[in-house]
Amino acid sequence: TNNTALTVTYSVTESNINFTNVSVVSGASTINSTTNASNGTVYSYLRIYTNGKYNITATSYDKAGSSSQSLVQNWTLDTLAPNSTASAPAQNSYNNQTLWDITFALTETNINTTNCSIYDSTGSLVNSTTNASTGTVHCYLSIYTDGAYNITLTHYDLAGNVNQTTIQNITRDTVGPQVSITSPQNSTLTNQTTITFTYTVTEP
Repeated sequence: TNNTALTVTYSVTESNINFTNVSVVSGASTINSTTNASNGTVYSYLRIYTNGKYNITATSYDKAGSSSQSLVQNWTLDTLAPNSTASAPAQNSYNNQTLWDITFALTETNINTTNCSIYDSTGSLVNSTTNASTGTVHCYLSIYTDGAYNITLTHYDLAGNVNQTTIQNITRDTVGPQVSITSPQNSTLTNQTTITFTYTVTEP
């Protein structure tokens, strides 16, 4: 979870209940605890402020001195969103490839998934995929139409934190420039040592 306010829900069946102690424990240390003398379905409220893994114990005591304990193990508080840096393709770049290698570095202990999406200049989704890796990550997506695109990387961790990275204005251009020489013409004779070339370049 990414919520520092912890609600522990438990059920107590004891006609002679004394109290129930609910504790959040890290190793041998009790981080926070509370008591409640209710019976039936009980709610205890605690706050935890430090990210990490914890165990939660609910120990009920009756008035005769008997006790019973319930344990929740490996409850994780994670308030930090995934951290990523995109490295390829570069923003405001050009390429002539159909298959794009979207590369980014992702730091997250509790990653769930990353959604890699490509949108065209109108904001319409063109292609997407998911990847659950961390470290240096590659998403491969195909683009078949020339034009300008934006890439969105949305990272989700298991605690519900979300972070987004965008790469804007990548242009796919598979049409090469056209060049035509207009001067000098074929089979031209000259007595000049300096030649002036005139040509026309057409690039979509």
